[in-house]
Amino acid sequence: LNRHLRADGSLGWHTTSALPVYRGGQVCGVDGVLVDVTELCNAKADSELLLAEMAEAFALYELLRDADGCAVDFRLVKANRSFAHLLAQPAGSLEGRLSRDIFPGLDQGLLSHFDEVVRSGRALSLECYMPSLSRFLSIRAYRPKPGFFACTFVDNTDSRRAREALEREEAELSAVYNQAPVMMAVVDRQRRIRRVNRALAEFVGHTEAEILHLKAGSLISCIHAFDVPGGCGEGPDCARCEFRKCIIETLEHGVTHRRHEVSMTLRSASQPSVHTLLLSTAMLHLGDEPVALLCIEDVTKTRRLEGQLLRMQRLESLGSLATGVAHDLNNILVPIMMSTDLLAPLAKGPDMEGVIQLLRSSAQRGASILRQLLLFGRGAEVHRCSTEPASLLGELSHIIRETFPRNISFRCEVPDGLACIDVDPTQIHQVLLNLCVNARDAMPKGGTLTVRAANVVLSTEELAQQPGALPGPYLRFSVSDTGTGIPAGVIDKIFDPFFTTKPIGQGTGLGLSTVQGIVSSHGGFIVVDTVLGRGTTFHVNLPATAREDAVKATEEDLRAFVGEGQLILVIDDEASIRQMMRLGLGSHGYRVIDASDGATALSTFAAQSSEISLVICDLMMPHMDGRAALDCIRSIRRSVPLIAISGVIQASHGLQQIPGDPVILLQKPFELGDMLRLVHTVLHPRAP
Repeated sequence: LNRHLRADGSLGWHTTSALPVYRGGQVCGVDGVLVDVTELCNAKADSELLLAEMAEAFALYELLRDADGCAVDFRLVKANRSFAHLLAQPAGSLEGRLSRDIFPGLDQGLLSHFDEVVRSGRALSLECYMPSLSRFLSIRAYRPKPGFFACTFVDNTDSRRAREALEREEAELSAVYNQAPVMMAVVDRQRRIRRVNRALAEFVGHTEAEILHLKAGSLISCIHAFDVPGGCGEGPDCARCEFRKCIIETLEHGVTHRRHEVSMTLRSASQPSVHTLLLSTAMLHLGDEPVALLCIEDVTKTRRLEGQLLRMQRLESLGSLATGVAHDLNNILVPIMMSTDLLAPLAKGPDMEGVIQLLRSSAQRGASILRQLLLFGRGAEVHRCSTEPASLLGELSHIIRETFPRNISFRCEVPDGLACIDVDPTQIHQVLLNLCVNARDAMPKGGTLTVRAANVVLSTEELAQQPGALPGPYLRFSVSDTGTGIPAGVIDKIFDPFFTTKPIGQGTGLGLSTVQGIVSSHGGFIVVDTVLGRGTTFHVNLPATAREDAVKATEEDLRAFVGEGQLILVIDDEASIRQMMRLGLGSHGYRVIDASDGATALSTFAAQSSEISLVICDLMMPHMDGRAALDCIRSIRRSVPLIAISGVIQASHGLQQIPGDPVILLQKPFELGDMLRLVHTVLHPRAP
């Protein structure tokens, strides 16, 4: 290759070829060929410059083989500056070096790929990690000539790491989206579901594939979405749907909602039920398409619990009111009940005796109602006694016949020889009345209500399903109706607190739970038999006791409790009670002095402490309550016997802290016989 001056005055490149010419065996001349290769040389120079300046790293390799023709390595023939920069080495130091020197720790699997390129001539693209460089490289290999292969290298480490970081972030966001306890969905302008998370799929009971492209109302099974063939948004009630309004406002105006409460009736497997949902919305963009992100919280149970809490607070308020009312009613009933015992000896003729007996039974009925009121409110002291079932059912029958609708036929079956039960009559009366009311409500069109009592003896085998119940004799009350019966899906819940099948406002859900609590506290249990469409029977089983004659304070009994002139101090702020106690105690051999408040009582007791044999004091009085007055009286004379009277059990708290012998509580309302019996017991502790 030589340079020469061209005709146009420019320097060029040429190649020269010469051959000798023979004539007669002698060289007589030379034949020569001169080829101008200037353009070719210029193109080669340009390609080398392009190779050197190209942004991609380039390298030409020779594939080395052993004697058997197997590829064993490759040697760098030529590389550009970008390749040298990639390896952080001078460009001139690379040519002629083997791969193991340039790329220590290189994956030998690459050698087989390059061998395939050289053998087949097919280009190959791959991505690999170069440990020596700590870089990810995209490599494109091709065969420029036999035995050689060329590679271009692109360093995509930064983009690879950015892509991996983005994938991790997407995976984390997807995990948060799917694992979020809040139900989430993406909805497009047609209100069709584009994506849902696991919580929402579980709530509606379908897979994500089944949910996609449904409308929002159809997704959550809104009953109005099934009203018309058009589905969600086309029903007569859809225009008023708060759920739909929130979605439209977000999609069309970009309005963001935060926990907007909506109430919807959703279709379920059993029956439609009202759900309370908190809906949050926000506008997003999937590319250029606006969509709405929905976050839904089902707070139905929370709202029900809040409602139950409010009902409990109302019941507590009613309990406070009941306590106050009970105190006033007790003060009214005590004089009436005591007066009947005082009037009985004065009665002349059966008519007057009947009037007095009516007065007594009415007062006793009022006292029973009052005890139920206290039990419903803040609680009353439980008085268990041997009770005859016939007396309970007689009073119950009277109430039912007077108050239940006439289209309900009532039957009460009370055989002779029923065992007695050791119970609080007021509580068991409440149990039976509650069951009868439920039976009445189960027969809105009328029917037959039957209440019966029977003696039964239950064995261990028969009580296997009743934990804690002991084998032996029981008295069984059965309350039967011919009503609607109880569905199988409901019967397991009927004793749960606040569970009710009655419409809102017609039931608290506390009736049967209270019934079960009372029966369990008496050592009994309840068994329910029901047939759907035919009726229900509640069997209340209570432990039976030996039959005893009921104790009644007759006039003959009262004569056994006559005093011996002992002086009794009566303290009560109600003048009528003080008057009746003076008459009752005075007519049975006692002397009585009284005081209307605690201060007067203390001065009276201080003046006559040695003479006073007993102090009877009301606990709820103005200025100084009964407990404080009794405490002061014991400080004057520690040995004086004390009887506290009250109709509210909470008022008796703290009596055990009064020094001396225990203070005995007589609960209002009481009859004259109750008071005389207790006074006689206190003043004659060793008497039989």
